[in-house]
Amino acid sequence: MATSGVTTFSMTSDQLVKAAMKKIAVLGDGQSPSATQLTDGTQALNAMLKTFTVKGMPLWVMSEYTMPMTATRVYTMGVGQSINPPAPLKVTQVLLKDSTNQVSLDGRTHYDYNLLSSISAVGQPTSYFYEPLNQVGKLHLWPTPDTTTIADKTLTMVYQRPFHDMVSGVDTLDFPQHWHEAVIYGLAWRLCGDFGVPLADRKTLAQEAEYFLQEALSFGTEDGSLFLAPNWGG
Repeated sequence: MATSGVTTFSMTSDQLVKAAMKKIAVLGDGQSPSATQLTDGTQALNAMLKTFTVKGMPLWVMSEYTMPMTATRVYTMGVGQSINPPAPLKVTQVLLKDSTNQVSLDGRTHYDYNLLSSISAVGQPTSYFYEPLNQVGKLHLWPTPDTTTIADKTLTMVYQRPFHDMVSGVDTLDFPQHWHEAVIYGLAWRLCGDFGVPLADRKTLAQEAEYFLQEALSFGTEDGSLFLAPNWGG
């Protein structure tokens, strides 16, 4: 018995929409969605993928971005901004690096950041706060980088990037392979109302969609240990 040796299975946007519609009996064997159905299905698919961002910080979208510093305290990020990757959803770590060493900055909440001393302070940054906004994000440093820091060091963010949109019918998922069933069943459930699926069938499909979602989520987090300790510094 020989296996294929192939591990690259993936489904396109159009294929996912078609598979979801077959789950709710909108399409039969050999049938394909109309152009309108594909457009509406793709919109529902993209809306669902955006909702999936609230499910945590999956490993495959954790990214790093290194940038030079300037004599400013607030850095605006987003498409079309001076720092132009898509705005991070969350920033989990900020590192100050030179040619031989790196230091992790202290991440703070908005409230705790506002408790820091004079905002006009200048020196090597020790703390940061990330402010996610609509389509942009703002990284706040404290204190404002001084000339020595600007000349000698760079800043590296570790962050959760947004999932890629499904723009073309041949685009593939920005998700690992084990997410395909979760996406198909989740999309099928979301399309139920548009196609008049009976409530009893919707309930069953909702349970199936939740099952596959939890299965996918169970394999998307980083292995590691959690250590808790009191904050003796207040």
